[in-house]
Formats: sequence, C-alpha cells, structure tokens
Amino acid sequence: MILAGLRFGMLLQLAVGPLCLLVFNTSMRYGFLTGLQVILAIALIDALYITLSCLGISAVINRAGVKTVSKLVGCCVLVLFGINIITSAFNLVFLPGVTLVTNFAGCNLFIQGLLLTASNPLTIIFCGGVFSTRMIENKWNNKQLFFFAVVCVL
Repeated sequence: MILAGLRFGMLLQLAVGPLCLLVFNTSMRYGFLTGLQVILAIALIDALYITLSCLGISAVINRAGVKTVSKLVGCCVLVLFGINIITSAFNLVFLPGVTLVTNFAGCNLFIQGLLLTASNPLTIIFCGGVFSTRMIENKWNNKQLFFFAVVCVL
C-alpha cells in the first residue's frame, strides 16, 4: 500500500504546471527553505482535497453545474496568477495584494501556494475523480486508504 501511494503521488508531481513553476521560481529567488514552504502549502491543500474525496465530496464536484463553475473559477485564478508572473518580470504589479516578487517572501509565498493549489482545476479534478475512482476500484478498507493517502501526499 505504501509503495502504491508513493508511486501514485510521484506521478502526480511529474506534471509541469503553475505549481511546479511557482516552486522552481521561489526556490531560485529565495532559496531552498522558502521553496519548501510553498511545497508545504501545496501538500496541505492536496491533503485537504484527498480528505474531502475520501468523505465522498466527489459526488458533489462531478455534477455538471458545479464542475463547470469550478473549472471557470480555477481557470480565471490561474490566468490571473500567470499574468502576475509575466508582469512581475517587468517590475509591474498586476495583483497588488498578491505580488510574486517581494523583498520578503515567507508568508506571502506560502499563502500564494495555498491559493494557487486550491484553485488549480487539475488538483480539484484529481482529488475529486481520480483518487475516488482508485479508492473504489481497489475496495480499500479505512486503514489501507489512510496509508495510501498519507504516502500520496508525502
């Protein structure tokens, strides 16, 4: 179970997307420890979504209206973060309250990691669909599910 969770969790991290770029950018600009804070924020939201998935929230998320709204909101947030990253390269502030380039990045980047992960449609779809499907297909008991989810987040 632990090996299956580790393998599944690592497959998820291979996707190069906005979260991966945020971690790379943060680590390059502010160092390893600040990058680790962003990774912690991502893992916390992943753990939250996996917990919600285990509790059966995927039935609500997979409704047509809810799925459409969550995709649109997630898309808008990702576009805003993307524009902010591009404009910050030219020292322009697009989102004044959520700037990616600051002198002290600690808490601000942690919060950005939380918000970006929470609004990422891929994270929502994975936890709402893929994780639930995997859980049902394997007919795991609570202990097996717990170990799989914990190792997947790690």
